[in-house]
Amino acid sequence: MDSELPPRRAGEIWTDGEHEQLVEWLRDGVALDEIADRLGRGISAVESRCHRLLPPDVQCRRSEADLLLRQFLAEDPDFDWRAGLRAAAEREGGFYWDPSLDALVRHGWDTQQPLAELVAATGASELEVARRCLHLGLAPTVITVAQRLGCAPDGTLAVRVLMAEDRAAAAVWVLVVDGARTTSRAKGLDAPDGPKAYRHVSIHATAEDADDTLHDLLDRHNEHGGDPEEVSVTLAQRAVGDLVGGTTTHGRPLIPS
Repeated sequence: MDSELPPRRAGEIWTDGEHEQLVEWLRDGVALDEIADRLGRGISAVESRCHRLLPPDVQCRRSEADLLLRQFLAEDPDFDWRAGLRAAAEREGGFYWDPSLDALVRHGWDTQQPLAELVAATGASELEVARRCLHLGLAPTVITVAQRLGCAPDGTLAVRVLMAEDRAAAAVWVLVVDGARTTSRAKGLDAPDGPKAYRHVSIHATAEDADDTLHDLLDRHNEHGGDPEEVSVTLAQRAVGDLVGGTTTHGRPLIPS
Protein backbone atom coordinates (compact mmCIF):
# COMPACT_ATOMS: atom_id res chain seq x y z
CA MET A 1 0.00 0.00 0.00
CA ASP A 2 1.40 3.40 -1.02
CA SER A 3 2.12 5.34 2.18
CA GLU A 4 1.71 8.61 0.25
CA LEU A 5 -1.99 7.94 -0.34
CA PRO A 6 -4.80 7.25 2.15
CA PRO A 7 -6.10 3.66 2.21
CA ARG A 8 -8.73 3.17 -0.49
CA ARG A 9 -11.51 2.52 2.05
CA ALA A 10 -10.43 5.02 4.69
CA GLY A 11 -13.40 6.54 6.49
CA GLU A 12 -15.97 4.12 5.10
CA ILE A 13 -18.42 2.38 7.44
CA TRP A 14 -17.37 -1.12 8.44
CA THR A 15 -19.79 -3.83 7.34
CA ASP A 16 -20.56 -7.05 9.18
CA GLY A 17 -18.94 -8.92 6.32
CA GLU A 18 -15.68 -7.03 6.85
CA HIS A 19 -15.76 -7.83 10.55
CA GLU A 20 -16.25 -11.49 9.70
CA GLN A 21 -13.33 -11.41 7.26
CA LEU A 22 -11.13 -9.65 9.82
CA VAL A 23 -11.87 -12.35 12.40
CA GLU A 24 -11.13 -15.10 9.89
CA TRP A 25 -7.74 -13.63 9.01
CA LEU A 26 -6.88 -13.13 12.67
CA ARG A 27 -7.67 -16.80 13.32
CA ASP A 28 -5.42 -17.74 10.40
CA GLY A 29 -2.52 -15.71 11.82
CA VAL A 30 -2.35 -13.13 9.02
CA ALA A 31 -0.14 -10.17 9.97
CA LEU A 32 -1.94 -6.95 10.87
CA ASP A 33 -0.36 -4.89 8.06
CA GLU A 34 -1.39 -7.54 5.54
CA ILE A 35 -4.96 -7.51 6.89
CA ALA A 36 -5.03 -3.73 6.60
CA ASP A 37 -3.82 -3.95 3.01
CA ARG A 38 -6.43 -6.58 2.09
CA LEU A 39 -9.22 -4.53 3.64
CA GLY A 40 -8.04 -1.26 2.15
CA ARG A 41 -7.82 0.25 5.63
CA GLY A 42 -5.11 1.90 7.67
CA ILE A 43 -3.32 -0.16 10.31
CA SER A 44 -4.56 2.15 13.07
CA ALA A 45 -8.14 1.70 11.81
CA VAL A 46 -7.78 -2.09 11.98
CA GLU A 47 -6.28 -1.85 15.47
CA SER A 48 -9.23 0.27 16.56
CA ARG A 49 -11.65 -2.23 15.06
CA CYS A 50 -9.96 -5.12 16.87
CA HIS A 51 -10.38 -3.17 20.09
CA ARG A 52 -14.15 -2.92 19.46
CA LEU A 53 -14.37 -6.68 18.89
CA LEU A 54 -13.04 -7.44 22.38
CA PRO A 55 -15.44 -8.15 25.27
CA PRO A 56 -16.77 -4.85 26.70
CA ASP A 57 -15.12 -5.41 30.08
CA VAL A 58 -11.64 -6.02 28.66
CA GLN A 59 -9.18 -3.14 28.85
CA CYS A 60 -6.01 -2.90 26.77
CA ARG A 61 -4.06 -0.54 24.55
CA ARG A 62 -5.27 -0.39 20.98
CA SER A 63 -1.87 -1.37 19.67
CA GLU A 64 -2.21 -4.66 21.58
CA ALA A 65 -5.87 -5.33 20.78
CA ASP A 66 -5.23 -7.66 17.84
CA LEU A 67 -2.92 -9.85 19.93
CA LEU A 68 -5.50 -10.17 22.69
CA LEU A 69 -8.28 -10.79 20.20
CA ARG A 70 -6.25 -13.54 18.52
CA GLN A 71 -5.89 -15.15 21.94
CA PHE A 72 -9.64 -15.08 22.59
CA LEU A 73 -10.32 -16.55 19.15
CA ALA A 74 -7.74 -19.32 19.63
CA GLU A 75 -9.02 -20.31 23.08
CA ASP A 76 -12.72 -20.30 22.20
CA PRO A 77 -13.92 -21.34 18.72
CA ASP A 78 -17.37 -19.97 19.62
CA PHE A 79 -16.10 -16.62 20.88
CA ASP A 80 -18.84 -14.02 20.31
CA TRP A 81 -16.90 -11.17 18.72
CA ARG A 82 -20.14 -9.38 17.83
CA ALA A 83 -20.86 -8.83 21.55
CA GLY A 84 -18.28 -6.05 21.64
CA LEU A 85 -19.78 -4.43 18.56
CA ARG A 86 -23.28 -4.58 20.03
CA ALA A 87 -22.08 -3.04 23.28
CA ALA A 88 -20.18 -0.28 21.47
CA ALA A 89 -23.20 0.57 19.32
CA GLU A 90 -25.42 0.72 22.41
CA ARG A 91 -22.99 3.03 24.20
CA GLU A 92 -23.08 5.34 21.18
CA GLY A 93 -26.89 5.35 21.04
CA GLY A 94 -27.10 3.03 18.05
CA PHE A 95 -27.88 -0.59 17.26
CA TYR A 96 -25.68 -3.23 15.65
CA TRP A 97 -27.35 -5.13 12.83
CA ASP A 98 -25.94 -8.53 11.91
CA PRO A 99 -27.08 -10.83 9.07
CA SER A 100 -29.42 -12.85 11.31
CA LEU A 101 -31.25 -9.71 12.42
CA ASP A 102 -31.42 -8.44 8.84
CA ALA A 103 -32.99 -11.76 7.88
CA LEU A 104 -35.67 -11.25 10.55
CA VAL A 105 -36.43 -7.79 9.19
CA ARG A 106 -36.63 -9.03 5.59
CA HIS A 107 -38.92 -11.90 6.58
CA GLY A 108 -41.07 -9.59 8.69
CA TRP A 109 -41.41 -7.20 5.78
CA ASP A 110 -42.29 -9.93 3.30
CA THR A 111 -44.93 -11.42 5.61
CA GLN A 112 -46.20 -8.06 6.92
CA GLN A 113 -45.33 -9.06 10.46
CA PRO A 114 -46.49 -6.41 12.98
CA LEU A 115 -43.72 -3.98 13.84
CA ALA A 116 -44.20 -4.68 17.55
CA GLU A 117 -43.25 -8.32 16.94
CA LEU A 118 -40.16 -7.30 14.97
CA VAL A 119 -39.13 -5.02 17.81
CA ALA A 120 -39.46 -7.91 20.26
CA ALA A 121 -37.59 -10.31 17.96
CA THR A 122 -34.64 -8.03 17.18
CA GLY A 123 -34.33 -5.99 20.36
CA ALA A 124 -34.25 -2.79 18.31
CA SER A 125 -36.62 0.14 18.67
CA GLU A 126 -39.46 0.86 16.24
CA LEU A 127 -37.50 3.70 14.69
CA GLU A 128 -34.36 1.56 14.34
CA VAL A 129 -36.33 -1.21 12.60
CA ALA A 130 -37.96 1.35 10.31
CA ARG A 131 -34.60 2.84 9.41
CA ARG A 132 -33.23 -0.64 8.74
CA CYS A 133 -36.10 -1.27 6.32
CA LEU A 134 -35.00 1.86 4.45
CA HIS A 135 -31.32 0.83 4.56
CA LEU A 136 -32.15 -2.62 3.16
CA GLY A 137 -34.16 -1.07 0.33
CA LEU A 138 -37.45 -2.56 1.53
CA ALA A 139 -39.24 0.78 1.86
CA PRO A 140 -38.67 4.30 0.53
CA THR A 141 -39.92 6.16 3.64
CA VAL A 142 -40.85 5.59 7.28
CA ILE A 143 -44.43 6.34 6.26
CA THR A 144 -44.38 3.24 4.06
CA VAL A 145 -43.01 1.15 6.94
CA ALA A 146 -45.74 2.33 9.30
CA GLN A 147 -48.44 1.73 6.70
CA ARG A 148 -47.26 -1.83 6.07
CA LEU A 149 -46.20 -2.95 9.56
CA GLY A 150 -48.04 -0.55 11.85
CA CYS A 151 -46.55 1.27 14.84
CA ALA A 152 -47.37 2.27 18.41
CA PRO A 153 -49.65 5.35 18.31
CA ASP A 154 -47.64 7.15 20.99
CA GLY A 155 -44.18 6.04 19.88
CA THR A 156 -41.28 7.89 18.25
CA LEU A 157 -42.01 6.38 14.84
CA ALA A 158 -45.61 7.62 14.96
CA VAL A 159 -44.33 11.13 15.65
CA ARG A 160 -41.87 10.90 12.74
CA VAL A 161 -44.64 9.69 10.44
CA LEU A 162 -46.93 12.53 11.50
CA MET A 163 -44.18 15.08 10.87
CA ALA A 164 -43.45 13.58 7.44
CA GLU A 165 -47.13 13.60 6.51
CA ASP A 166 -47.54 17.20 7.65
CA ARG A 167 -44.51 18.24 5.63
CA ALA A 168 -45.74 16.40 2.54
CA ALA A 169 -49.16 18.05 2.83
CA ALA A 170 -47.58 21.52 3.00
CA ALA A 171 -44.95 20.94 0.33
CA VAL A 172 -44.87 22.04 -3.28
CA TRP A 173 -42.58 21.08 -6.15
CA VAL A 174 -40.53 23.80 -7.82
CA LEU A 175 -39.43 23.10 -11.38
CA VAL A 176 -36.60 25.16 -12.87
CA VAL A 177 -35.51 24.44 -16.44
CA ASP A 178 -32.50 26.19 -18.01
CA GLY A 179 -31.69 26.11 -21.71
CA ALA A 180 -34.99 24.85 -23.14
CA ARG A 181 -35.93 26.71 -26.30
CA THR A 182 -39.33 28.49 -26.36
CA THR A 183 -38.98 29.38 -22.65
CA SER A 184 -38.32 32.91 -21.34
CA ARG A 185 -34.87 34.45 -21.25
CA ALA A 186 -33.42 34.35 -17.75
CA LYS A 187 -32.99 37.64 -15.89
CA GLY A 188 -30.87 38.70 -12.95
CA LEU A 189 -27.22 38.77 -11.97
CA ASP A 190 -26.93 34.98 -11.81
CA ALA A 191 -28.58 34.39 -15.19
CA PRO A 192 -26.58 32.27 -17.66
CA ASP A 193 -25.26 33.91 -20.81
CA GLY A 194 -25.33 32.85 -24.44
CA PRO A 195 -27.85 30.79 -26.41
CA LYS A 196 -28.71 28.71 -23.34
CA ALA A 197 -29.88 31.74 -21.36
CA TYR A 198 -33.49 30.55 -21.17
CA ARG A 199 -35.24 29.76 -17.93
CA HIS A 200 -38.59 28.28 -16.96
CA VAL A 201 -39.80 28.36 -13.33
CA SER A 202 -43.08 26.82 -12.18
CA ILE A 203 -44.67 25.52 -8.97
CA HIS A 204 -46.63 22.26 -8.82
CA ALA A 205 -48.72 20.42 -6.25
CA THR A 206 -47.17 17.05 -7.10
CA ALA A 207 -43.99 15.68 -8.64
CA GLU A 208 -46.12 14.07 -11.36
CA ASP A 209 -47.49 17.47 -12.43
CA ALA A 210 -43.97 18.87 -12.56
CA ASP A 211 -42.82 15.89 -14.61
CA ASP A 212 -45.64 16.41 -17.12
CA THR A 213 -44.64 20.05 -17.53
CA LEU A 214 -41.00 19.08 -17.95
CA HIS A 215 -41.81 16.61 -20.71
CA ASP A 216 -43.90 19.23 -22.52
CA LEU A 217 -40.97 21.67 -22.37
CA LEU A 218 -38.50 19.05 -23.61
CA ASP A 219 -40.82 18.04 -26.45
CA ARG A 220 -41.12 21.66 -27.63
CA HIS A 221 -37.36 22.11 -27.21
CA ASN A 222 -36.74 19.12 -29.48
CA GLU A 223 -39.34 20.31 -32.01
CA HIS A 224 -37.42 23.59 -32.35
CA GLY A 225 -34.19 21.75 -33.14
CA GLY A 226 -32.81 21.76 -29.62
CA ASP A 227 -30.30 19.28 -28.22
CA PRO A 228 -31.22 17.52 -24.91
CA GLU A 229 -27.69 18.24 -23.67
CA GLU A 230 -28.50 21.97 -23.76
CA VAL A 231 -31.08 21.55 -21.01
CA SER A 232 -30.50 21.54 -17.26
CA VAL A 233 -33.30 20.72 -14.82
CA THR A 234 -33.71 21.19 -11.10
CA LEU A 235 -36.79 19.70 -9.42
CA ALA A 236 -36.98 20.52 -5.72
CA GLN A 237 -39.55 19.82 -3.04
CA ARG A 238 -40.06 22.77 -0.74
CA ALA A 239 -42.20 23.37 2.34
CA VAL A 240 -42.79 26.49 4.41
CA GLY A 241 -39.65 27.24 6.40
CA ASP A 242 -37.40 24.96 4.35
CA LEU A 243 -33.88 26.11 3.58
CA VAL A 244 -32.96 23.07 1.51
CA GLY A 245 -34.73 20.15 -0.10
CA GLY A 246 -34.26 17.14 -2.31
CA THR A 247 -33.53 17.70 -5.97
CA THR A 248 -33.20 15.71 -9.16
CA THR A 249 -31.33 17.03 -12.16
CA HIS A 250 -31.22 16.26 -15.86
CA GLY A 251 -28.39 17.42 -18.06
CA ARG A 252 -25.93 20.15 -17.09
CA PRO A 253 -26.83 21.82 -13.76
CA LEU A 254 -26.81 25.62 -14.11
CA ILE A 255 -28.47 26.69 -10.87
CA PRO A 256 -28.00 25.85 -7.21
CA SER A 257 -30.43 23.39 -5.68
